[in-house]
Amino acid sequence: MPKNASSDKPFVRLSWLALVLLAVMIGFGLVQASSLTFHQTESTLTISPPSLIMRVGQSASANVTLSGFPLAFGQVCFAVDGFPTSGFVTTFNPECANLGATSQVRSVLTVEATPAAAPQSFTALVVAGSGNWTDSAHVGITVTPAMPTWIPWSILFGFILLLISPFLVERMKRRQRRQHMISHVNHCTGDFRGVMRRPGNRSSYKKSVELPPVNEQLAR
Repeated sequence: MPKNASSDKPFVRLSWLALVLLAVMIGFGLVQASSLTFHQTESTLTISPPSLIMRVGQSASANVTLSGFPLAFGQVCFAVDGFPTSGFVTTFNPECANLGATSQVRSVLTVEATPAAAPQSFTALVVAGSGNWTDSAHVGITVTPAMPTWIPWSILFGFILLLISPFLVERMKRRQRRQHMISHVNHCTGDFRGVMRRPGNRSSYKKSVELPPVNEQLAR
């Protein structure tokens, strides 16, 4: 019997050694699995541009990208939070998308400031979710007053006036030259008539020289 007990000791030692190795391998596998799971749960939600500026009655858009989603395949839906209860209309295109092998989802956020919106600035949240998992990112919203309707018409009128101003200036110059010519002719005509009406000069003519009106001279 003692001989059989001594012969069993190497087998027991090998069994314990195998159990220790198995425990080490299981522990190493758990560590690797936990680190891999932690790496997969990291996700990034980005918005470009991070701030939107619009006038009342207009809209603006931003690209939303979700990368590093924890699941290899799944559906992700987008939503917003932090907007006023009225005055804004928000849409995503697409609102929900299936995550493929690239682990990336893209969507376009469009924000419209209706005429009921007041000029303001605030920060809202863009939320991406799938089941119990969510991720979010901030987006800045700035609304400026609407442009008055008379401003575009004023700009158009100024542009047209700038185009026709050379023609108007040239027309005014021609009118001034014509008036100066008429004044000069009238002055010369008055001097000539004054000379012809003198008694000394009237004897050499049977009657005074009659000159046509100035307008007729210019017409000729």
